[in-house]
Amino acid sequence: MAYQQCIKAGRFLTEKEMKSLLEQLFLCQTPNATPSGKSIFIDYPLWQLEQLFA
Repeated sequence: MAYQQCIKAGRFLTEKEMKSLLEQLFLCQTPNATPSGKSIFIDYPLWQLEQLFA
């Protein structure tokens, strides 16, 4: 289901499409994982980002 509807590599999205995708993502019950359990994003605290890029 989800894989059939994915956006293929190399496809450019408009800003409107990107915003719509993010809005739909955060309406999900588990927005941080795919149906198969793979992570979509990782939430880093600011202090950890500062350490990584300082």
